[in-house]
Order: sequence, then structure tokens, then C-alpha cells
Amino acid sequence: MLAVALLPTTGCSGQSGAARATPDNRHRLDHRQLPPSTAAPQPEHDDSTDRLQWLMWYTFTGRSFVSRGSRALDDAHTSLFLERNLSQLSPGRPSVYSLTEDRALWNETAMKENKRRRKTQPGGAGLGELSALPSDWLAQIDSVAFTVLSRGGVRGLMLGDELLCRGVPPTNLSSVTEELRKRLPRSIWLWTNECESVHELGGSRGGRSKAVPWWSPDLDVVSIDLYEFPTGKMLGVEEADHVRGYYEHYIFPLLSPHQNVAVVPGLFADSLEQHHHNRSEQDEALCSKLASYQLWIQTEPRIVGMAPFHWDTFSDANDSTPAVFRRGGEGFPKLLKQVAQLRHSIKNE
Repeated sequence: MLAVALLPTTGCSGQSGAARATPDNRHRLDHRQLPPSTAAPQPEHDDSTDRLQWLMWYTFTGRSFVSRGSRALDDAHTSLFLERNLSQLSPGRPSVYSLTEDRALWNETAMKENKRRRKTQPGGAGLGELSALPSDWLAQIDSVAFTVLSRGGVRGLMLGDELLCRGVPPTNLSSVTEELRKRLPRSIWLWTNECESVHELGGSRGGRSKAVPWWSPDLDVVSIDLYEFPTGKMLGVEEADHVRGYYEHYIFPLLSPHQNVAVVPGLFADSLEQHHHNRSEQDEALCSKLASYQLWIQTEPRIVGMAPFHWDTFSDANDSTPAVFRRGGEGFPKLLKQVAQLRHSIKNE
């Protein structure tokens, strides 16, 4: 198991907690304004030392669109490494294997058709949709499980990123999760990440019921990516409050006792420095954003992991990624110092 000691959550400038900016509430779900019936149930335990268990960056090292000179991710800034190639898993290296990055596990054509049908046919995801699984999917699951168990070092499997939102039927994702759980011990956790609108797709069995979770009962960790973008005077430092409101409204009430969540802070910045936010201002804002997440983690034991997006800086010349995403966390020295302190507190047991 992994454990973390509580850290003082000071931002880059040394102020406690997150620096507050003038909020724009037009698109924000405020957890403080939710009706009492949506309040999250109390955790089964209240061990103040049971906090963040792992830190893992989304990193694109080695991809052609990563800027030359980007700092390589090292274990001073992460406790787990995201691996995208099953054949290159390093024995004993603490890692999370991304199941769908280098495998033809999902039929992209079927996914696109399912997305089209969702726009034109009412009833929620899973009703009248095409299967996105290939005929050999069980053989692929067998191969993954065998390799993961034989190499060692893999702490978890990430099933994919925004699979349901991209058109995978909920029943397909549940089937894959169930078969993986049959083959892997509980010590290797199963995780999936989705987009903000996934709650609109209905439950894991399809249909429109919001009382049924969209995730499988065999999943161990779920997360949502929900970013605050820097606009006007807003540098995105209130992102943690927004995410907390979403989790308390849509996720915590439906978790099974064995299930937990991860958070996905948007630790990126605009490479074109629009809205007059220079690199120094961006660095300060990212520190404050991270501090806000740390404050929340200290009071919520169901948050077991943090997967910031993203580490690497994308090339302005060779990448079609919007500029607001391109500057990665690796380029901000004050943020890196804060991340290193967080990483130092996470110990392998």
C-alpha cells in the first residue's frame, strides 16, 4: 500500500491554500448550493493519515509533438509512471499500464456511429448501440493479464480515457472490467477516466437512470477531467472547487464501499500567453490550483490518486493541440518544487 503524510498547502507565494480569483459562475456547479439530498455519505473510516496514495502524470514523452528540451519525468515528481506499451513494461518499475493506448481493443468506427446515434436517438447510452469490442477481445485481455502479472511493478490498469464519452457502450466497458478483475488480484487496481458529461449517458446498464452509476462494480477507481481555463482575470485556480462539487453531486453518492476516486488537475498553461498571463503568472496560478486540490484531499479519504494533465510541453510548430493546452507542468519551476514536496510524502510500503 502507499501512504502520504499531510502537507501544508501553501502556494508559490507562500500564502495558505489557493489564491482566489473573481469567479465566473455561469458554467460552474457550486457544491455549496446543491440540495441536501445530494450530499455525499460519510466515509466508512476517518483515518487522517489515509490520504493520497499515488501521483501519476499524463506524460507524452517520446511523442513527435513534444517540444525538444522538455524536461524528462523522473521519480522525484511522480510515484507511478504511465506506460503505453505492454512489451516495454520495465520489471519492478512502479507503473500504471494504459490498456488501450497500444492495442486495437476498441472499434473506432463503431464508437463514432454510437456518438452519432446518441445525438439523434433518445434513451441514453447503451440502447441500440453497436458493440465496440473486436472478436478477439478476450484473447487480448488474457495477454494483458499474463504480461502484467509476469513483469511485476504494475500497480494499476487504466482502461482508457473518456471511452464512454467517445462512444464505447457502457456494457462493453463493464465486460472488459469484469474479465480483467477475474484475471488480476485486487492489489492491481482498475481505473477509468471520463469527461464531464458522462453522467448524462445513463447508468452502466444503459438507459437514462441517474441512480445507476456509469462505472462497473468491478472498477476500483474512477475520475473525471474537468478543467478551468484561463479567461480574463480568471487563471483557473477555482478548478478544485468546481471538481469537488461535481464529485459530491454525481459520483460520491453512487460509489460502492470498495471504490475510490482520483483527481485530474489541469496543470497546463497557454503557450501563447493569451489574456496577458505570462509564464510567471501561470506558475503562481498552477501552484495555487494544486494547493486547492491538496486542501480537498486532506478532508476526503476517498481520493486515493492524482493524475495531473499534463507533464510535457507540446511543440507549437508541429502539434494541432489548442495553444491553451500546450505548455506542460514541466516548464514551471515553482510548481515543480511544490509537486516534489507532494511526491516526497508518498512512500512505497
